[in-house]
Amino acid sequence: MNSSDFLLEIGTEEIPAGYIEPALKQMEEKGANLLTGARLDFGAIKTYATPRRLTLYVESLAGRQRDDEIEITGPPARAGLNEQGEFTRAALGFAQKQGVPVEELRVVKTSKGEYLSAVKVSKGKETQVVLSELLPAFITNLSFPKSMRWGEGSLRFTRPIQWILALLGEEVVDFNLDGIKSGRISFGHRFLSSGPIRLDRPSDYLERLKEGHVLADPYERRLLIAAGLEEAAGVQGGEVLKDEELLDIVTCLVEYPTVIPGWFKDEYLRIPREVLIATMREHQRYFAVTKDENLLPFFLVVANSNPQSQDHVRKGNERVLSARLADADFFFTEDQRKPLAQLIEEERMVIYQEELGSLYDKTERMIALAASVAGRIDPDLIPLARRAAYLAKADLLTRMVGEFPTLQGIMGYHYALLQGEEESVATAIKEHYQPRFAADTPPAAILGVIVALADKADIITGCFSLGLIPTGSVDPYGLRRHGLGIVRTLIERNISLALAPLIEEAVILLKKDAARPARPARPARPAGELAGQVLSFLAQRMRPLLIERGIAQDEIEAILALPFNDPLDTLDRANALNEIRSSSADFEPLSVCFKRARNILKSAPPGRLGPRIEEEVKEERLAEEIERTLYREFIKIRDKVKAARDRREYREAFSSLSELRAPVDDFFDHIMVMCEDEALRKNRLALLSEITGLFMSLADFSQLQFGN
Repeated sequence: MNSSDFLLEIGTEEIPAGYIEPALKQMEEKGANLLTGARLDFGAIKTYATPRRLTLYVESLAGRQRDDEIEITGPPARAGLNEQGEFTRAALGFAQKQGVPVEELRVVKTSKGEYLSAVKVSKGKETQVVLSELLPAFITNLSFPKSMRWGEGSLRFTRPIQWILALLGEEVVDFNLDGIKSGRISFGHRFLSSGPIRLDRPSDYLERLKEGHVLADPYERRLLIAAGLEEAAGVQGGEVLKDEELLDIVTCLVEYPTVIPGWFKDEYLRIPREVLIATMREHQRYFAVTKDENLLPFFLVVANSNPQSQDHVRKGNERVLSARLADADFFFTEDQRKPLAQLIEEERMVIYQEELGSLYDKTERMIALAASVAGRIDPDLIPLARRAAYLAKADLLTRMVGEFPTLQGIMGYHYALLQGEEESVATAIKEHYQPRFAADTPPAAILGVIVALADKADIITGCFSLGLIPTGSVDPYGLRRHGLGIVRTLIERNISLALAPLIEEAVILLKKDAARPARPARPARPAGELAGQVLSFLAQRMRPLLIERGIAQDEIEAILALPFNDPLDTLDRANALNEIRSSSADFEPLSVCFKRARNILKSAPPGRLGPRIEEEVKEERLAEEIERTLYREFIKIRDKVKAARDRREYREAFSSLSELRAPVDDFFDHIMVMCEDEALRKNRLALLSEITGLFMSLADFSQLQFGN
């Protein structure tokens, strides 16, 4: 079967940079599904894009659909064939209805018996015809965060469609989309191209667009931009400040990239480095340049223009940046006229969340929580923790943060230092938002850890108290990120801290807040239920961290089945379980013994002590030497496990459990637990209960799975 390359280019007005990569992923995925569903064989699929075009390129697309065979079941064989094996009227009627010769009917076996069936062959259509029918829906089914309608048509797309190019080999795939007719014409750079570009075949696409000053391959543009940035920074003896996200953005903003250097006044270097970078990056999409980790009064702009126009572009961008930096300088100066401490009262006028009060209310809760955490980590830090929490949110009321929200915490750090605050307090103000995203690091300083825990615990508990709980992929308040931040911070900073007291205090503070006069009513929920729900939520944030560390899924289930409290302690138990399981031959049989004991306890009828055994073992009722031996070994091992657990030597604790294997095996081999004597039965159930309880103090062994 002959094949040809296929090219679809959707030409538009400028598409927002953030829309392009998701659109290309959609085109590749939906394009493959479309062709597969249409029974069209194809080779590699490639996608290209610039701000003014989205392109799908399919190599070696078959010229015709594969024929489709459809088997249709007819009457039962006993009705379609007589005793002599001849077709009956029922078979003749079925064959006629399906349009097949009766002699081509065959008998097939089904779950309901033998039936006659007919195989109908649907001849494949020419690919040209198939694509003409399918491409309009393919284009309109591409989804974007925001779409628009233009003119008098009904078509919706991310930006107005200006042209559609569709070629299969050397032939145009004809279709009409809301008055836009497909063709073989593309367009180059809006200003640098000499006119429309006529394509004879798909394989000419990239080269012909280059002639029109368009690099359609985003990967090629990105490499070219990165090399240009390095070269331009090197001319000034510096290095471009690495910013992969910004590089992705500018790649999707230009069709014909040219890196152009520019300068700004040295006097602006007195402004904090983060402000200069934010001004260049967020407002103008410029790259900063450093030398020996210090910013240079120099920037790089990626322009969508011809290198011959560099001087004109440079001067224009220098003027724009000069105005932006003048504004930033003004904000920086004005903000220092009012110390952070004076901004605290203004927090009363800022609503944090309608039902959770003002920003001042949140600050008060953070102060109390920070003091509580500091008291458990290092009581000497309580005054500094209270001060850092008191000032943590003040910079939200500054002009600079109002202009650049990404600088929250960072500006608080700089202003606190300028106003004579302790450096540890200033650092905590900056770090308490960390980690801000997946690749970010937790706070490095202990005071930053304390304030971060207080802030995140208040956020999560407050949202949970209002029922604002993440569902599926919906998490508008970033609670999963905050929860992961709590457990990551404690684990990566090697801090053992029980979270239950922190969450319980956060709940109490919310309840006190809600009881104040004129405070909006909140849903009444038992404090214990709310705290338990939050702790369960935090426990689930441990899953990705345990997976990253190579803990098996069933081991994770075994560890998280226990009440969650201390993330570092949970990680230590998981690591120990993983290690001992892979190194001890006794571990699998021991787990089987645990499951057997637990099943016996669960099966005990309610009148026979029930699943929850509350009686203690009475040694004098141990009738057989085997059960007495098991009890003595259990007492000895219980004390060893408890001592190891108290020292958090969990590998030793799990290893000690392994010593129970032999006496437990003997017990099950020779002792009837559910005997007729009630006193013996209860005592043996109590013994099994204490043994399983010892196991459950480390992990739920019933969750562990072993191969056959």
